[in-house]
Amino acid sequence: RDLPERLDMVDWKTERVNSGTLDSQIVLSPMVRHGFATEYGVYDYSFAMSSNLYTYLWSGAAIDVRHILPLAESDDFEEGGYFEDSAYENEIDRAMVHQFFRLPYVDIANQVSLGLVKSDYIGARSESAWFSQSGNHWLGLEMSYFQHQDEKDKNGYANPDRQTFLTRYTFSMPEWDWQFNATAGEFWKGDVGA
Repeated sequence: RDLPERLDMVDWKTERVNSGTLDSQIVLSPMVRHGFATEYGVYDYSFAMSSNLYTYLWSGAAIDVRHILPLAESDDFEEGGYFEDSAYENEIDRAMVHQFFRLPYVDIANQVSLGLVKSDYIGARSESAWFSQSGNHWLGLEMSYFQHQDEKDKNGYANPDRQTFLTRYTFSMPEWDWQFNATAGEFWKGDVGA
């Protein structure tokens, strides 16, 4: 049987009473960047805690804000250290508005996101997905374009715009608890491949 038929067979115990508007959740997650057995030390690290606030606005829409709080770092991640540019900073590194919707007349889901990513890039991202009736196949397309807030970095080099154009395919076999994933296209730093 296909997925919609299976969902129709479910005996739901509750009905949707609340729209969820302005419901929020906060997710706290540890973060680490590290170097192991490099020419600069046996183990260098930068630890941080991320707090991600996700607030629902209306059906399919949400605000997503993530803050990074540095907790500890080795001397090579401190100011003047070799890994200084990779150390976590006390900042908001993501602030986006997301809108999810289904395209009419075709079974395609889409999410459009606008805002700030990676602390310094402002732009938009769109991801579309088609799922087969059986739920075994998934095709996806992601396109994005982001501009750096500053034209040049602290060394005077141009900050390039970033864009992605990725296609994805997933084959699932739930009876074996198995999935195959493949992604191909242009990635965040401009590399092309699969």
